[in-house]
Amino acid sequence: MNLRQLSIKIKRSTMLEMKRLLSSMTCLTHLTLHIFGVLSDMTDGNAWIPLLRKLVVFKFLFNIISPEKISLDSFRTQFWLVEKKWYVTYDRWNASYTSLLYTNPYCGTYWNRSLYVMARLVTESTGLEPTTCPHVNYLSINNISEMDDVLWTRFTRLDHLVIEENLNTVFEYIATRLDLSYITSFSYNRSDNETPSNDFLRILHNLPQLRSLSLTVSTLLFLFDRKWPKIVNLNIMSSYPFPSEPLISVQIDSFWRSFNRLETMSFCRETIQDVARLFDNRATTLSTVKIRHFRTLNDDDPRLITYNWLEKNTKLRQFDYFCNDARIVFMWI
Repeated sequence: MNLRQLSIKIKRSTMLEMKRLLSSMTCLTHLTLHIFGVLSDMTDGNAWIPLLRKLVVFKFLFNIISPEKISLDSFRTQFWLVEKKWYVTYDRWNASYTSLLYTNPYCGTYWNRSLYVMARLVTESTGLEPTTCPHVNYLSINNISEMDDVLWTRFTRLDHLVIEENLNTVFEYIATRLDLSYITSFSYNRSDNETPSNDFLRILHNLPQLRSLSLTVSTLLFLFDRKWPKIVNLNIMSSYPFPSEPLISVQIDSFWRSFNRLETMSFCRETIQDVARLFDNRATTLSTVKIRHFRTLNDDDPRLITYNWLEKNTKLRQFDYFCNDARIVFMWI
């Protein structure tokens, strides 16, 4: 096989399966592996050597669930450090069976810390300090209290930030530890927002490249007294499992005055009271819409938005419509 570059992302694998796969790829020079579940034989650096001799670039990210601690001694050999100059980092959370083993720099694009908030992070590396995550563009923060400062310095090119904690306690903390100048997408799915509106506006203005927002209605209302021409993508989220007030009919005009340059919009059906008015008064730039419904609609749920309903109740004409099995409606206007 003449394949020279290969990237694999799978749930699990064994060393035997890797040997079978790579044995026929004699021309391979670049290999990237992202495996979500590996056995102990995959964490032996010596076992990899016969498969990697001809490679110029080798990157891997292994998610490991095991109570046993991994030794990096087999990755500290002349082959790894001198001949190839490939460095390996081991992130382990104390009192947890979860760990990560990966080449440094970290080759993944996503990092979610929420699974490990009850444990302390311990990092070990074979070299090339500090550990960096230059390709991570998405960071989700569910708990701030247990995150070590060393972890924050790894993320240098984030463009999508998701915060599940109360902004009062979180944003100032992360603003001093993360470079926010690259953030283009911001998500905050809390309906119990206790942050004063002026403080929330200041937070958004501290994200100079912001183009996309995901917010609940209660937070979205903070933004109605001014225009946001740079926001081209908006997702209105439900505050499930907690009840929340929808965007009511008289607020639709204020909504469109504030977001008059939207190109893409998605929302949960229960967050918009008057869908017809939403479409009839829409920004002229709006071209793509996604509407999420409950998988099983009850009598008390807002009705399913169908093509016929839109034709009958709105001024929309010449639009494309698709509804999948999960009752998610896609529209192209």
